Amino acid sequence: MMLTEAATTVAIDYWPPPGMGPAFTWSGVGLLFVVWISTALLQVPRHHVLASRFSARHIRGLVISNWFRTIAWTSRGILLLIYLFQVFPDI
Repeated sequence: MMLTEAATTVAIDYWPPPGMGPAFTWSGVGLLFVVWISTALLQVPRHHVLASRFSARHIRGLVISNWFRTIAWTSRGILLLIYLFQVFPDI
């Protein structure tokens, strides 16, 4: 799913709808970057620790750090809705 999201982000960046400037498309790229970096540097290491043993500290860290991804993905969803309303103004 994340690879599909990356591919569509690149597609939107290269073929933006009329009226969508670079700030819109690059915001999506930036938010996706936040998601990927957060996943790689914050969530994956904690999941590795939790796969081998219980750690309340790592669980708390995982929950807190997941908020970065939640906010970034929610923001990307809002951008997608804006994009869809630009592409399909009659919906």
